Amino acid sequence: MTVADSQTARLLGQGRRLEHFTVGWNVLEAGVSVWVGIVAGSTALIGFGLDSAHIAATETPFPENFSWR
Repeated sequence: MTVADSQTARLLGQGRRLEHFTVGWNVLEAGVSVWVGIVAGSTALIGFGLDSAHIAATETPFPENFSWR
């Protein structure tokens, strides 16, 4: 394994962790926003939560984005 391969593997690992964190954050954000929106009766918060859920759902099926090798 060369230095370039080692650096590429390290960067791909960081990219995967960042993608997983982002999806997790969006799922948490969606759940909290919808729950608080329902409690507060806020259509805007519910819509924001549903948008976050949509973003998380569209990111989830693509973990291979960082496995091009």
